[in-house]
Amino acid sequence: MSPEDRDIIRRYAAGESGLRQEAIAAHRRAIPTDGVRGTPEQDFMAEIDNPAPDLLLRSQYRMKLLGRRKT
Repeated sequence: MSPEDRDIIRRYAAGESGLRQEAIAAHRRAIPTDGVRGTPEQDFMAEIDNPAPDLLLRSQYRMKLLGRRKT
């Protein structure tokens, strides 16, 4: 995954909702090389790009991706 794609996904995870389609496209481009869950960005996006996401898992992946701990 390119640094630019990682940045798009991290910005989307941080709340820039307008980047959703770009983040999904970045995730899908990286699947052949990184796998569906090969990086923290892929972990998070796998739950975004899922018709039946696990919302708790998505929240945990978001916190991990953004370097936040649950308090």
